[in-house]
Amino acid sequence: KELRVPEYWLRPARTLSNAVGWHRFLWDVHYTPLPNLKPEFPIAAIYRNTAPEPTGPWALPGDYVVTLNAGGKTLTQKLVLKMDPRVKTSNAELAMQFDLSKKLYDLRMTLEPIGKQFDALVEEMAKRNLAENPAENEIAAFVARLEEIAPSNRRSGSPLTFDELTRAQRLFATLQEVDAAPRGSVKTAVAQVIEEAPAATAKWKKIVEEDLPALNQRLRAAGQSAVELKNR
Repeated sequence: KELRVPEYWLRPARTLSNAVGWHRFLWDVHYTPLPNLKPEFPIAAIYRNTAPEPTGPWALPGDYVVTLNAGGKTLTQKLVLKMDPRVKTSNAELAMQFDLSKKLYDLRMTLEPIGKQFDALVEEMAKRNLAENPAENEIAAFVARLEEIAPSNRRSGSPLTFDELTRAQRLFATLQEVDAAPRGSVKTAVAQVIEEAPAATAKWKKIVEEDLPALNQRLRAAGQSAVELKNR
C-alpha cells in the first residue's frame, strides 16, 4: 500500500529451486541491504524485473565460498567473482572505491535510524498550527534546533532532513554508480562526513534527551498532546 510505483515493476523474490536437474540462479552481489529501510525503486523500470536500489556496496572481485545447508548437510563450493572484462579499472582502484563505500555503509547503519526519527519529528512539527498554538514560541525554537542538524544549503520550502545522513547517502550513490577510482573531492567529502558524524549524532541525542522533553512539558501545560519519538 505504501509503494510509489506500480506493482508490475517489481522483481519477484528469487528462491533456489529444489527440483531435480540443473538450475541457474542470479546472485545479487551487493552486501546485505541496510535493515528496516523501505525499498526505493529506480525510474528506469523493467517490467516485473525492477530490483530496489541497493543500499549495500558491490562485492569486490575475488574468491568466495558459497555454503548450502539442506537436509541436515552443509555443502560448500568455491565461487570466483570476476570483473566485467570491458572495465579497465585496476584492482587497487576498485579496492579504494569499495573501502570508501563500506565506510559509508557502516556509518549509515548508525545514521539511518536517526534519519527515520528525524523525519517523523519534522512531519509532526508541520502538523502543529503555529499561528494559533499557545506553545508557538517553543515549537519554533524546537524546529530551529532541528534546522541546526539539517542541510544549510537546502532549497527554500523543502522539508528538513538529517544532514549527515543525506550527505552519506549521496556520497554512497556517487561511489557506487560507476566502476572507477574515487575522485579526490569525493575522498575528501567522505572523510569529512565520517569526521563530523559524531558531533551531529551528539546534537541529535541532546535534542531527544533535553529539548524534546522540555517541549512536551510546555505542550502538556497548554493542554496538548506530547510529541512522541517515532519512526517515519
